[in-house]
Amino acid sequence: MIESILLISQTASLVALVLLYFQLQQKKKQLLSLQRIDEATQVLSKHALQAELNQAFSAAKRYQLPLTLGIISFSELDLSNAKQLKQFKQTAQHLKRLLRLTDCLGRYSDDTLMLALTHTNTHDARAVIERIFNDVLKAIDTPVFVGISHVTGLTPNLKNLTECCQKALQKAKDQGVSGVQYFTEETLPEESPSN
Repeated sequence: MIESILLISQTASLVALVLLYFQLQQKKKQLLSLQRIDEATQVLSKHALQAELNQAFSAAKRYQLPLTLGIISFSELDLSNAKQLKQFKQTAQHLKRLLRLTDCLGRYSDDTLMLALTHTNTHDARAVIERIFNDVLKAIDTPVFVGISHVTGLTPNLKNLTECCQKALQKAKDQGVSGVQYFTEETLPEESPSN
């Protein structure tokens, strides 16, 4: 009888420890998602970047301000390689120094950075992106692909702008060599001929 009570007590303790472990893991994930700075690159984390982009997009739409979004992919980068991880971090830091305080740069995924150029007209934003692209090519020894999109009057939301940017990035990757591609969703309804 005492042995069965002891066994039940030990089993309950073990179950409680397992539940506590899973709760701690969940809290750890929540804390990581709340970090503003990505540990590996020292630029904005994905969640902080998303918050900044939401604000920038809202301001761009409300006040008709220019906003350019860019995704920079280092898809052949091996982040398990210490040398390449260091290059990635240095490149991110270099990009951060090139941008203005009103612009934002963050880690979008493992091997991808995203930047937002705020208060920069489309023509100037393209020139900035080209300059950044050329600087990045000099700083890192792996192919670099950049997809760019701009907010237009037809851009309904940030998700659409991001999708346009991803389409441009895919076009750049499809070319097979480092490059910059632009894509903006500007499909206007066809005008019907007047009679």
